Amino acid sequence: MLFRSRIPETFNFAQDVVYQRARLNPDAVATLALDATGRATPWTFSQIATRSRHLAAFLASAGLKRGERVLLLMDRTPDWQIAMTGCLHIGVIPVPCVTQVSADELSYRLKQSGATGVICEQKFTDRFVDVNRHGLVCISRGSTANWIDFEAVVNQTGP
Repeated sequence: MLFRSRIPETFNFAQDVVYQRARLNPDAVATLALDATGRATPWTFSQIATRSRHLAAFLASAGLKRGERVLLLMDRTPDWQIAMTGCLHIGVIPVPCVTQVSADELSYRLKQSGATGVICEQKFTDRFVDVNRHGLVCISRGSTANWIDFEAVVNQTGP
């Protein structure tokens, strides 16, 4: 007998995987974050889902729509996964970048992708020379002038 998989008519990774796991087993470990000493901090599906939903709600309220793109320039931490999941939740396409890209390369990627938003680490914000001229939704993981604070968004304390 030939194996046939059931392919759903619609699929959303955030809703069909992350949020479903959070509903079924909220305390299950989704990922581990390692600090500089090698100490592991577990992140549960519930934590990832809650923060992702908050980010998704903010992105939608900021006017981002399904099919638009958001450039991600973040260290590979649980917050990177939260940013990816938050984007996918509302159908926004994440455009992940390696953290070694230069300002010129980022400018090129912004233009070519047509990104309408950026989520990045505070330490990388200076690479977005023209970020305010483009009218992008700009979120920084760490407080930076003229950028929305990622922590405030995912913890629903702002912006």
